[in-house]
Amino acid sequence: MRSLAILKWVAAILLVAPMLHAAEEAEPLPVEKRVTMIRASDPEIVAARQKARDTIDEFKRRLAEPPATQTDILLKAAFTDGENTEHMWLVDVKTTANGFRGELVSTPVDLVEPKHGDIVEVTLAQVSDWYAIDDGWIVGGYTLRVMRERKPPAERAEYDEMIGGKFH
Repeated sequence: MRSLAILKWVAAILLVAPMLHAAEEAEPLPVEKRVTMIRASDPEIVAARQKARDTIDEFKRRLAEPPATQTDILLKAAFTDGENTEHMWLVDVKTTANGFRGELVSTPVDLVEPKHGDIVEVTLAQVSDWYAIDDGWIVGGYTLRVMRERKPPAERAEYDEMIGGKFH
């Protein structure tokens, strides 16, 4: 299995764009393009996740009253199965008394449950990011921004296309 040090890594699932922005018959992205391993203690990612939780009211407003120019809205949440944690994206998100409910559009790498397509409920403590596409621009997407900035400039356009929007 994995060493204790590797158990500290977190899979950030980025399988979003193919399901939201491409035809159903499109080829899925290879695993290496949709999963990024990030240390759970990475200070920039920790700060980005906190910013996502700190701005959750904007996410809720966009859910309740989407701007006419908003085309998509997603929520990323942490799911843990034993010692493995994966951060995965939800669509068709609704607010609940305890947090949010939505359909999992990510495909887990190491987790047995939940599975792609499951309807899941998450608490605010599980939220690790959110983003909306408004008039072609990414709003929110704090962990996405950190990961994008870490890419070589030549790879950023492809990343933007995969996500489905432009970054300010």
